[in-house]
Amino acid sequence: MSKEKTGQPAVSQLDMRAHISHFGGALGYAKWCRKNSLKFLAGKTPEEIAAEQKLWAQENTRRSTQYVRSPEKLIEDICFGRISWRGVESLDWRRLARAVALTPSDTPSRESLLELLLKIRKVSPRFLVESAVFGVREFPCAVAICSLHERRNQWLRKPEDWVPPPDIWEARVFSPADKWRRELGSLIRHLMVDHPVPLFMDQAWLRTGKNAESFRELYLHVGSGKDIGSARLPVQLTPAMADHIMLVPGDCMIESALLWGQIHGLGGDRGLAEAVIGSRSGMILSHNDFWLSVYSFLIVHPDFDRRKIGSLMDFLWARKFARRRGYDNEGRRIIIPPPQPDLAMTDLSPEVLSLQIDAWLRETGPKWDYFSPAQPKSGFSGLEIQQGTSTWRIVELLSPAELRDEALRMNHQLIFAPDIRAKRQSYSFWSLRRETPFGTQRRQTIMVSQRGEILVALGRGGYPPKASDFSILQIWSERAGLDIEPLY
Repeated sequence: MSKEKTGQPAVSQLDMRAHISHFGGALGYAKWCRKNSLKFLAGKTPEEIAAEQKLWAQENTRRSTQYVRSPEKLIEDICFGRISWRGVESLDWRRLARAVALTPSDTPSRESLLELLLKIRKVSPRFLVESAVFGVREFPCAVAICSLHERRNQWLRKPEDWVPPPDIWEARVFSPADKWRRELGSLIRHLMVDHPVPLFMDQAWLRTGKNAESFRELYLHVGSGKDIGSARLPVQLTPAMADHIMLVPGDCMIESALLWGQIHGLGGDRGLAEAVIGSRSGMILSHNDFWLSVYSFLIVHPDFDRRKIGSLMDFLWARKFARRRGYDNEGRRIIIPPPQPDLAMTDLSPEVLSLQIDAWLRETGPKWDYFSPAQPKSGFSGLEIQQGTSTWRIVELLSPAELRDEALRMNHQLIFAPDIRAKRQSYSFWSLRRETPFGTQRRQTIMVSQRGEILVALGRGGYPPKASDFSILQIWSERAGLDIEPLY
């Protein structure tokens, strides 16, 4: 039906873009229109958009039923672009679809990738949709599979000959969260290397961004039997530092592992290394010469209060490196340089530095201080219930480490939002978790007022609770005497 006959105005350009995005972009929308004998034109009416959305939903329902019966068909459609990652309803499979979408789209590459995915699914059915945890971050295993596929010319063995490690984690030798990290490491070593590689380096195949390729080259360098100290690295390493890096815990981030080796190589201990890694500089490799002088300062002055290391790193960054936007006298936007770009640790003593940090915190207030005061206990009880093979738990988050970990893993800023952070002691924060034989999944971050009102519940990325999560919240509210009405 045309616009002239209905008299309806066309939808806005913004709404049209949102509609097209459901099909994976303009190209996917054009293909879908041709397949259904619809016109691929801008300026459609709300009636036409509604009809297309209804048809799209019906097709999705049919596809979902088919994919539940045959996940192999879903993998095939993902690889050949027959379905956009936005059209995949399951969050687990959507992560696989997003990883595949970033790979080369030529037919030979996608056929080869499909073959690899099906072989891995045959050996370990859940591996494709699971995640590996390093530090406080979760990485989809599908990203590593796609990264390994890009290096298929360097494979040393065939993927079909891979045998996953035995599930000794069930005997509590390993925690459930380690299972997929161990399977990932086993697959990488089977395909790529002949020599031992530290476990933390496995995440090189999970990373994206500017350092991803250099981390993979580092992995292959060590896996070929060469010393890590002879590799091209973003930081300087002495032989002693290189030796300590090989002993880093397996779930550590690569950036943190390099700093771990540097601190131990300078003579520091595990407590100092963990405090630094938990601070702002724990993931920063730039300006490494200056940070080395900071680590040396902390080693030379062991009496410096380690509870202030997080604030120390924030303070030094703000004084020496942080630039901010502002306005000059004529109202023009300018970049304001850091207050002390020439700051050096040789000019400071522990006593003076501690006083400067306290004054700076009073002026600005810590935003991500790892050692800020703990939350007071709310007095409300948590929850633990069994449903089949799953155990649902709601636990209260009290320590700064728990709050920071929750915010990073759930990828939202509920706990550290400016308006909430200022009144954080007036609320209690809880984490809804589901434990299965395959690991622990964080489902919701919950904020409760002192009066017992469940004010906010946010899932990963800030999404609202699903029906299964909401039913657990209802049970908790009844047992703990909480008011769930604000969530409706």
